[in-house]
Amino acid sequence: MKTSTMPDNMLWHRRLGHLNRKALQRMKLPVSEEICEDCMKGKAKRLPFISCKLPRSTRVGELIHTDLCGPMNLPTCAGEKYFQVLVDDYSHFTVVCLLKNKSEAAQNLIEYVNMLEAQHSTRVYKVRCDNGGEFLNDDLKEFAKQRGIRFQMTVPYTSQQNGVSERMNRTLFEKARCVLSDSDLPKELWGEAVKTAAYLLNRSPTNALQGKIPAERWYGTTSLNK
Repeated sequence: MKTSTMPDNMLWHRRLGHLNRKALQRMKLPVSEEICEDCMKGKAKRLPFISCKLPRSTRVGELIHTDLCGPMNLPTCAGEKYFQVLVDDYSHFTVVCLLKNKSEAAQNLIEYVNMLEAQHSTRVYKVRCDNGGEFLNDDLKEFAKQRGIRFQMTVPYTSQQNGVSERMNRTLFEKARCVLSDSDLPKELWGEAVKTAAYLLNRSPTNALQGKIPAERWYGTTSLNK
């Protein structure tokens, strides 16, 4: 860890993966007016994200968003070049999988659906993703047919139709860059940084839920010792 000259009231901002000021205020944590250099580096090229407003789900598992990000120029220490996000629309709880090849995405989705249905005693109804070949293989089609899962494939070059997962990809990548810059860790650890970013986002207030915490909706409790 590098020696920091940041004031003490920047501590929680950094501990929570460079969380924004509004979320810190909602958590009644100290907020600094100082400019965070690592946020400037990690988020300097952020552009407006255009998305479509659609009706929000009413339960966990009603709609799942998934998308891939990559390939990265620098693989992780284990050789992964991509990361996949799986976002529950109702809770906005996010799961991240690291992949060596895009072809692993379908099996990750199958395992995620099995996990969600087992943990929540419910059924997944819809999955929204792009038209990438990784989500069009025969095994996944047969799995969806047997489970009665509807796939909503977005139109090519209209990423806003899959806005939830596209936006989450960008948010996670930005937070991961901030964490790596702040800690001076090797860039090969980007995968662990992305997973850490997801863990922290799942336990932080989000505007998508009017200031509520994703993990509370996902687990159905305000106790987050999970």
